[in-house]
Amino acid sequence: MSVQLWLSTQASPLARKAEEFERMGWDGVAYTDSQNRAGDSYVALTVAALTTSRIQLAVGVTNPQTRHAAVTACAAASIQVESGGRMSLGIGRGDSALAFLGLRPASVDTLRGYVRSVQTYLRGEAVSMAEARGDATQVIDDRLPLADTPTVSQLLWLRKGPPVPKVPVFVAASGPRAIRVAAEHADRVMLAVGADPERVRWGIGLARAVRPDVKIGLFVNVVVHEDRAAALSMASGRIATFARFSTMHGTVNGPASDSQRAVFAALTADFQMTRHGRHGTQNERLTLGFAERFAVLGPAPYCLDRLVELADLGVDRFHIIGPVPRFERAARQRFVDELMGPLRDKT
Repeated sequence: MSVQLWLSTQASPLARKAEEFERMGWDGVAYTDSQNRAGDSYVALTVAALTTSRIQLAVGVTNPQTRHAAVTACAAASIQVESGGRMSLGIGRGDSALAFLGLRPASVDTLRGYVRSVQTYLRGEAVSMAEARGDATQVIDDRLPLADTPTVSQLLWLRKGPPVPKVPVFVAASGPRAIRVAAEHADRVMLAVGADPERVRWGIGLARAVRPDVKIGLFVNVVVHEDRAAALSMASGRIATFARFSTMHGTVNGPASDSQRAVFAALTADFQMTRHGRHGTQNERLTLGFAERFAVLGPAPYCLDRLVELADLGVDRFHIIGPVPRFERAARQRFVDELMGPLRDKT
């Protein structure tokens, strides 16, 4: 099985970094969609589409609340056309993008409906007006004189545009209900459960029970370094962020030992959203033992063995999350130099 290696990073529309990522050999780049903390992901992807020729592109990930399903589908489909079919769309319940608007993550039911609507729009099919309106109250009625009005909501231009494949949709999921929604309605399940094989096996089992042939990807924190404690210091902000996804409502999703549950509980209680992905109280709650299982930290041969083990479970795409920005460039280069080739050879 050939494993795809994607880079997960923040949108930086003016830096034209996708050209560099393509030269480095990455299979894809996924830009986060968190409007208060980074540049706009769709702007970054448009720049990437126009300045690269091979690398795959994705939003990794958007959420059901900051953009209407039709708006999201239209943006993704537009980049699909401009990139010649290299676009993917990631959707999750939402985290920092919503927190900085004073909102909590969308419910799993909302996620389900949103993914279904986006998929319908991307196929060029019609969404009912009731579904398109959702909870909006400013609806067209007799107070707005019109000779006629649309009876369905549809991306009309998509049916007339250049023939490109439908944009694949993946759903980022940590809990059992979200994993099942992803398996049922998305083209790929992207697990965000850490790199502990037992937890990954659990997530894959839930997804494959819904659809045995569903494609499985994994968000995984990786830092290649001889000193695991130093690697944890570099990556703790982002490890804490991804670990919290499995326990953000106070209940740990997936298998965990007593010591791991204690760390998960501390992350829930002490997470500082204003320090999301950076150094904060939550980082101090991470133990090296927890981080060594949840993430992949250590020398290249060790990291290689860990990632091959996960690929053997059925993961065919890794979205690699590196350390905090000031260490990110060097860590990314080290992954490419020491791990990318051997990992492809072994998978």
